[in-house]
Amino acid sequence: MDSLNDKLRDIEQNFLKKKPMKNAIVNTTLNTFLKLISFRGIALELYGKKGTGKTTTMYKLIAQLQSQGYLCMLINADFSYDGKFAEECKIDNSKLILINTNDINEILKIISGSKNCYIFIDSMAALDLEKISIDNLISIIRHNHLGLIYTNQIRNKKRGLSSYGRKLLKLYTDKRILVTKGELERIK
Repeated sequence: MDSLNDKLRDIEQNFLKKKPMKNAIVNTTLNTFLKLISFRGIALELYGKKGTGKTTTMYKLIAQLQSQGYLCMLINADFSYDGKFAEECKIDNSKLILINTNDINEILKIISGSKNCYIFIDSMAALDLEKISIDNLISIIRHNHLGLIYTNQIRNKKRGLSSYGRKLLKLYTDKRILVTKGELERIK
C-alpha cells in the first residue's frame, strides 16, 4: 500500500496543483493514472457535475489501457454508450467487453468470474445500490485483483454538493478524482 500512496503523492505534487489542468497535460496525467490503476484491487471514482467530462475521461483511460494490451469491460449502467464517440476517443470497440445493464446482481455475477481485466462502470448513479451490494462489489474487485473505475455525478443540494451514495461509496473508494470541464482537478 505504500507504493500506492507514493504514486498518489506523485500525482498530487506533479499534476494536480489545486487548480484545473490545461488540456495539454491531460494525456500525461492519464498516463500517470494508468500507473495508479495498475494496482489491481483498488477502486477509483471519477466524479463531478453533469456534463463535465467524466465519461470522456473514462473513455480515454479505456483507450490507453487497450493500447497497452489490457482487457477492459465497460458496464453501461445508464445505457448511454456511444460507439462512434468511443472510437473518436480511440477505443477499439471490437476489443471492448460492453455490458448493458443496471442490475447490480447481474453485474456481480458477471464480474465474479472475471480475471485480469479492468472494470469500468458508467455511471454508479444508475445502479440501485445498497450497502450489501457495495460490500459484494468491492469484495469481488479485491479478491479477483481487478481494477474498478467508475463515474459518479455530483448533485446540487440545499447544503452544498453531494454525490450519489456518497456516504457509502466514499468508504469503499480508494481515491476520488474530481473532473471539471473535462479536466482532472484533484484527488481526495
